[in-house]
Amino acid sequence: MDSVDFVIRNNDIEANQRAVTVEWMNGIVPNLNFPVRASPEELRACLIDGTVLLQLLNKRRPGYACKVFGFEGGEEQ
Repeated sequence: MDSVDFVIRNNDIEANQRAVTVEWMNGIVPNLNFPVRASPEELRACLIDGTVLLQLLNKRRPGYACKVFGFEGGEEQ
């Protein structure tokens, strides 16, 4: 396998991993509706402020983010 094939294969693997992650996030936070084939930049922009992370955390452990971080549904209390 030459280096070009390796880079293409690696890019495909990364894209598939992103797609699985986005599907998982969309399944937990249904109103997210994030595109499955999002670019790394689009995914980063969605996650950078922490709102989606707090929504995911609240779905997995209801009330935990509110107790620990003082947030309710992404809004500071």
